[in-house]
Amino acid sequence: MPNEEVGKYYTACDVVVLPYISATNSGIVQTAFGFNKPVIVTNAGGLPDVVIDDVTGYIVPTENSKAIAKAVIKFYNNRDKINFEENIEKDKKRFEWDRLVELIESFMI
Repeated sequence: MPNEEVGKYYTACDVVVLPYISATNSGIVQTAFGFNKPVIVTNAGGLPDVVIDDVTGYIVPTENSKAIAKAVIKFYNNRDKINFEENIEKDKKRFEWDRLVELIESFMI
């Protein structure tokens, strides 16, 4: 899919679900956060390192379709109680380039 098309899909969705069995990491989470979309991820690889459970999305066990379904239902039941967009807006700053530069510079001092 061309990069120009990606935004259409994120804009149209309420939540991004990543049911990975294994993963190292995924730029999809940060892309979702770029559109202020919460994510439901499995506890695979580095995915739980970027999602704050019950704040920017939900983390569920891998290879557990019932847990994924429950998380989707939980999202729709809680989206009026948890302001995912506001939480993501605050949290996504840790993934910005300026923050990466700060971290690298802190090792050089």
